Amino acid sequence: MLTVSEVAALADVTRATARRILLTLRETGYVREQGGRYSLSPKVLDLGYAYLSSLDVSEAIQSDLARFAAEVDLPCSVSVLDGDDLVIVSIMQGRTSRLLRFNTHVGTRLPAYPGAMGRVLLGSLSDADLDAYLARVRIEPLTEFTVRDRDGLRSAIETARAQGWCVVDRERDLGVISLAVPLVGRFGQIVAALNVSIHAGTMSAADMVRDVLPRLRESQAAMNERLRTH
Repeated sequence: MLTVSEVAALADVTRATARRILLTLRETGYVREQGGRYSLSPKVLDLGYAYLSSLDVSEAIQSDLARFAAEVDLPCSVSVLDGDDLVIVSIMQGRTSRLLRFNTHVGTRLPAYPGAMGRVLLGSLSDADLDAYLARVRIEPLTEFTVRDRDGLRSAIETARAQGWCVVDRERDLGVISLAVPLVGRFGQIVAALNVSIHAGTMSAADMVRDVLPRLRESQAAMNERLRTH
């Protein structure tokens, strides 16, 4: 256990900065305080697990993701669920992808609820965990098409879970339609989501499902095989 002064010295920051950081970590459950001394809580293991899991997924599917992005010539990404957010673990832009470029990068955190990847990943939660998520999530209308209430969000997540894919039409970004499928690990659990995006002016959501989903499914199968044996 360390005092504020000891943490400040080890981190090479001022005592005031160390105290602010420790208070934030205490409030979020990552450290515990007893008698003015601080120690790490077991919750920090969640950070390590998410990090190691994302490395494992990204390493296993990188070549397949590059191949798929080149084939469809569209920006593609893979993300994992970390708490209530999704974290981007891999991005490929395709050969040209002139009409749409990601403004995200590996490590970007995004709220799960308004996107296709997020809804696929939320669909992997147990009913109890999904209920808890829906009870605490703050739904913000990012565009005029964003789902506005918990019942609508639940319906979208349950639809994604039932059909095994999710399409989101301009809910996160006005100019973007996204299509996502789950990626499954060696024990049959959903470990990540694979996504492809297109400019909304290029084709409709229905056309994307008709024309792109079959190829997305083929890439999903190849990635799932790699994840099962990685």
